[in-house]
Amino acid sequence: GTYTFNTTTEFGCAWVQTLDLTINNSSTSTSTVIECDSYDWNGISYNTSGIYTYSTTNAAGCDSTATLDLTIHSSTATTEYITECDSYDWNGTTYNTSGTYTFSGTNANGCPQLETLVLTINNSEATTETVTACDSYTWRGFEYTMSGTYTNVTTNVFGCTLTETLDLTINNSTTSYEARTECDSYFWNGVDYNTSGIYNYVTTNSVGCDSTATLDLTINYSTESTEYTEVCDSYTWNGVEYTETGTYTYNTTNALGCDSTATLVLEVNYSQHTTETVEACDSYEWYGMTYVQSGSYTYMDTTAFGCTWTHTLDLTINQSTSSYEERTECDSYLWNDVLYNTSGIYTFNTINAAGCDSTATLALTVNYSTESTEYMTECDEYTWNGTTYTETG
Repeated sequence: GTYTFNTTTEFGCAWVQTLDLTINNSSTSTSTVIECDSYDWNGISYNTSGIYTYSTTNAAGCDSTATLDLTIHSSTATTEYITECDSYDWNGTTYNTSGTYTFSGTNANGCPQLETLVLTINNSEATTETVTACDSYTWRGFEYTMSGTYTNVTTNVFGCTLTETLDLTINNSTTSYEARTECDSYFWNGVDYNTSGIYNYVTTNSVGCDSTATLDLTINYSTESTEYTEVCDSYTWNGVEYTETGTYTYNTTNALGCDSTATLVLEVNYSQHTTETVEACDSYEWYGMTYVQSGSYTYMDTTAFGCTWTHTLDLTINQSTSSYEERTECDSYLWNDVLYNTSGIYTFNTINAAGCDSTATLALTVNYSTESTEYMTECDEYTWNGTTYTETG
């Protein structure tokens, strides 16, 4: 178009500017393509799906952008490994021998598809087993006790049908039973048995099966017992009184009719008696008791072996003594070799004739002598305390 713009010059005059404008447009294009495997576009081969652009200049000299929306589908080739029994149907054909087979077609995207079948054909089997057994026979998880023909259908190592047939003959074993009661041991079929129990002796009968003889054996034992006893002073055992340490035996028959030997290992500990003579002052503490009077006392205890231990205390109680003296003296007082010059209560401790404490107490009052000086001046004479003095002195 043509466009004007009005303004003024630097001198303030009108200035009309005119624009004669031609606008050319850039161009774009988009193409959507679906191909198999690859696609050539503008000199480039593309083999993956995607959106691609190609820029150039159009006839008007402006940008021209082409866009390619490309989808690449791949041709496919598949290989299938199949193991089957006897035969296999594939793409309308039945195959009964192992081999590699191919089939060409089109996949879901319309591209070529090559299918390969690697086929292994395994065959079904049938076997027959003839068995003679005694009493029973376990075959394929089942126990059979009667003669007969049995079949079991399973699969072989290739997973195909395996038909197994068992032609079975069952012969029977025989048994016998004996119950015995003996003392200590019993000899049976070459073996010496010394414990109770049910024992079997197995041999072979006329049809080649087990012949089992059963012995239900009860063994009663001669008995031996040892009694370890520690007593005080004496012990009565089986009617006999024992007063000394030693080992003693007693033979009899037990409740089962077998020998019974009893052994007594005896240790005799003896009771004790001790006497303690004590002389004490005022009181004496003995086994938790305080005694204040002379006399004979007993305390019952046990020895280290648990026997009676009688303690006797022959006790003499001597008494402590005390004395009290009140004295009033002048200046000082000599008492028990100590000179006291102040009033007070004093004690002196010693031992009396019985060997106990003797405490003497002195309540002492000390009064003191006095001195005074009088200065007198008299004419001719002076009488003082009943005496007349006529001279200075």
